[in-house]
Amino acid sequence: MAVIEVLVPAPAVGTEWLYTITNSTLELKTVRAVVFKLTADGNTGNRNPTVVVNDSNGLPVFTSIAMSTLIASHNQTYQMYQGTDFNTQPSANSSLTISFPEVPLLNGFTIRSANTGLKAGDQFSNIILIGDQ
Repeated sequence: MAVIEVLVPAPAVGTEWLYTITNSTLELKTVRAVVFKLTADGNTGNRNPTVVVNDSNGLPVFTSIAMSTLIASHNQTYQMYQGTDFNTQPSANSSLTISFPEVPLLNGFTIRSANTGLKAGDQFSNIILIGDQ
């Protein structure tokens, strides 16, 4: 099995990111890490991102814990790796690392963000999935 890196295109401003597993032989079979940056606009309110893996029927296979709260006008890089423990709340504009389980990925599965409190001007970027081919 080769380790590959998939760069997920940034979604439109104010929307969640999504990656769908296809039948390609160059596709991820498991995920070892998920990394992304969330930049909050100036609108008041907390953002609490999670990562969700759904099966081909849209049913959740895994949902991460709610990550560090992000407040208005700040940004945070979120990192999830297999075998790491949850890291307590970091300061704003820094990185947060939490654990991600080994989840086998089949055709039609999706990996996506699910953010409580996402605002119209918030932006996800630098979305990277690292896993086995």
